[in-house]
Amino acid sequence: MIQLSSESIQPPNPSIVPAEILEKEGTLYPYFQDAIGPLEGTHIPAKVLAQDVTRFRNRKGEITQNVLGICTFSLSFAGLVPGWEGSAHDGRVLQWALENGFYIPEGKYFLADARYALKRGILTPYRGVRYHLREQAIAKLR
Repeated sequence: MIQLSSESIQPPNPSIVPAEILEKEGTLYPYFQDAIGPLEGTHIPAKVLAQDVTRFRNRKGEITQNVLGICTFSLSFAGLVPGWEGSAHDGRVLQWALENGFYIPEGKYFLADARYALKRGILTPYRGVRYHLREQAIAKLR
């Protein structure tokens, strides 16, 4: 596992409501006042030894590594979990991070997409709703 300098990546202070949330009172605040930031997995092309190709082949057939990025609302990295084989599910990478030092304070949460399971500290969209359709239509008219 690669360890990055704490000078490059700083975890957010969970006791402070992010300015990006406070600025949007009525739309984001107070609804997301306990959100720390988003997290997302992404696939990055990788070169691996011939015996490891099968493990690093993702569902699209490409050789990649699965990297979990943990961000703040100002789009700075607050954490990074690199090096997982491309065949690893995003949820498995997150579970490993939670079992190996990634801590979500009680009462706080990260926003994630529907590829992640809804669990303590991880807020995912409700699958039965198509979000933001009205807001997107209004924005297109402007």
